[in-house]
Amino acid sequence: SNSEILFFEIPLLFENGLEKSFDLTINISTKQENLIQRLKNRNGLSKAEIQRKIAAQMTDEEKQERADVNIVNNKEINNLYQKLEEFCNTLKDLPFKQVERLLEI
Repeated sequence: SNSEILFFEIPLLFENGLEKSFDLTINISTKQENLIQRLKNRNGLSKAEIQRKIAAQMTDEEKQERADVNIVNNKEINNLYQKLEEFCNTLKDLPFKQVERLLEI
């Protein structure tokens, strides 16, 4: 088939119950210390702001249970790109679930 593959980056996918709208969900996680450092570096957030942000989200364990695929990224971004490329090479062999298509967004 000539099907196209689309990837969506949705930070609060599971928290908003949108996972049923996609054929496959991928959760990318990291150690909490990495997450805190990345949020501080990227967004310039204070420790209190970071803690509030983390507390408002589902735990990594909950996301891992709900995701179809889990990727751990405790290294640099290039390592993540390599893992994603490897994943894309196996994507055609994965079973897809029935989805509830969104009528309105």
